[in-house]
Amino acid sequence: MGANASTAVPVYVSGQVLDAARLNLTNNGIPVFSGTATRDAAFGGSGEKTLAEGQFAYLEDTNSLQYYSGTSFVAASGSNLITSGSVTSGTTVSLDSIFSATYDNYYVIFSNIVQAGSTNVVQFRTGGVTNTTSNYSFARSYLDVSAMAFEAGSGGTTSIGLGSTTANVMNTWEMVISRPFATGETSGWFRQAAENTSIVSWFGFHLFKATTSFDGLIYTAGSTFTSASYAIYGLAN
Repeated sequence: MGANASTAVPVYVSGQVLDAARLNLTNNGIPVFSGTATRDAAFGGSGEKTLAEGQFAYLEDTNSLQYYSGTSFVAASGSNLITSGSVTSGTTVSLDSIFSATYDNYYVIFSNIVQAGSTNVVQFRTGGVTNTTSNYSFARSYLDVSAMAFEAGSGGTTSIGLGSTTANVMNTWEMVISRPFATGETSGWFRQAAENTSIVSWFGFHLFKATTSFDGLIYTAGSTFTSASYAIYGLAN
């Protein structure tokens, strides 16, 4: 736990002596907890505050600010970072346990992707297993310095095709994914931009047409990563 982390949110009684340790807890302002377990254990016990609507809490493990709505803790900001990292080798990136019941919608971004050439696709995962059924559909258009065109939609595919480049210098893509964890259809939009001999941009929509709950995804490129960074955010409901 960090220097500001608490394990209790005390309530004081008339005549109680406030020593330095108790005052330091009070001076923290919004209480800081290592995670949801210590947060939940800090309220309602002997000498602790009763959890009530409007109570704020900060979680160290997810770097997120939350408030209690009267029934549950919810995100206090528009988005919360779930995970981030970098990749410098291989052709795939598997991100598991990133979707949960906490959020309905997610924002995913991969940036600074340097590859010799690639066909970029995304598939969803459950329990570390990639879903390769023919339930993916997507439609996209592209724009470069000389032309703009709509590419025919693809239905009944085994992945979401973000776009493709050859000998690109820089490539960035982002997705908004709606309700991946819920047992229902998953949809959203995506965008990819790449620089090679010209600047090319794709924009499209995706749909997984089956009632499946997902907790992760896998990104597959057509060539080995030289460098890339990624971040996944949960969007507050």
